[in-house]
Amino acid sequence: MAFCTLPWKSAETSDQRFKYYTENFKKYWPLDRLNPILRTLIYNILNPNPGERFTIKNIIENEWFKEIIVCHDETLSDKENAKRKINHNHN
Repeated sequence: MAFCTLPWKSAETSDQRFKYYTENFKKYWPLDRLNPILRTLIYNILNPNPGERFTIKNIIENEWFKEIIVCHDETLSDKENAKRKINHNHN
């Protein structure tokens, strides 16, 4: 979405991009151009250490993720959703 491509083909050290990422974690230059809040989120999602990697709950609670506009928020009533005035259609 924000990156427009996959950062590597395979999450294995035989993939040079992945190897570089793991060796330079949190200093991966392709992510430098991203908004700092999004960059931090992506680093946490792609953390090579599974024990420190973000869970779905962490992602959903993230500041950047909460700013994503959705057509219909199931936590809101139909009236509240209508007030959001999101102007688009699904063709």
